[in-house]
Amino acid sequence: MALGLSIVLVGYLLGVLLGELTAPSRSRGNVRSASLQPREMTSLLPTWALWAPWVTLLPAAAAPLLLLGSHPQGATAYQTPSSACWALAQWPSAQVLWAVACAALVGLTVSQLTVRRLIQLPYPAEDEGLSRVDLLLRGVSARAVIGGATSLGLLLISGTVFLLGPGLESGVCVQSAPRSGQLYPFGPSLNAWIQPAGLVVLALSLFIWAISRRRVDPRLRRGASQWL
Repeated sequence: MALGLSIVLVGYLLGVLLGELTAPSRSRGNVRSASLQPREMTSLLPTWALWAPWVTLLPAAAAPLLLLGSHPQGATAYQTPSSACWALAQWPSAQVLWAVACAALVGLTVSQLTVRRLIQLPYPAEDEGLSRVDLLLRGVSARAVIGGATSLGLLLISGTVFLLGPGLESGVCVQSAPRSGQLYPFGPSLNAWIQPAGLVVLALSLFIWAISRRRVDPRLRRGASQWL
């Protein structure tokens, strides 16, 4: 579920970037108002919000690191006259983990490009009211993009956690004494902790996505309120 929603979010972010790149250029007129022209990303969003996608997407981009080490996969079975053993070992595939990493990098790249595009577009500087409203709308777009990218990172992390669950519970049959044992001795106890954590992360990602598309930065709203 989480990884499926991640695909939707990647498409959403790409759509927003495409919309900004294909938006018609704004006419600036002869009068310029440099004070309303943002030069930094913090003109549209607070610093902590700009860092949020990095905090969630970079760990997701590191998903292929889970391939390090030995991770036997498949079923093992032994049988003796007195007993029998069958166990299954699993681990997320390389294709899936690399897909998670690629989705994270695409989301991070698209979000940064979109916010930079929003900053670089010219303003209708011949009218202060239109400029402030335009700044407000840019803030709304930037908030939606950053929120979507942050949610994407959380979704990818949550999906990876769910994929790890069966792997951490993997078993193996010991040939010298037919019995099953845990392939990862720490696996069951770790899985019992990270699965509920994965659900919390999933819920948090959906919450952030929802509020980022509705709320507006109070700084920008105050500046444009008298013209709305």
